Amino acid sequence: MRQIVQMTARQLGLKPLVIPLPDFLGRLQGLVCDFVPGKPFSSDNFRSLLTDSVGGIDGLHRLGITATPVSAILPDILGHADDRQMRYDRYRAQT
Repeated sequence: MRQIVQMTARQLGLKPLVIPLPDFLGRLQGLVCDFVPGKPFSSDNFRSLLTDSVGGIDGLHRLGITATPVSAILPDILGHADDRQMRYDRYRAQT
């Protein structure tokens, strides 16, 4: 998760402070957030983080699909900084 956050931040030109939490604090965060409207995080989210989400079989290869590194498509997923800046400038001009 840390790598994903850092890679995304680099693409967006941000410098986030990523602080890893010990398990007991993550569990406590989930318990507290269970009661927060909209549930930004929950006990169930915490439990799911304890399980690997990477399979042991390369299913893409079996299907004849060549994997694409996230770093290669991240700019397209997030949009380009110049495009975002232009949109923000337009929104600011409307207010």
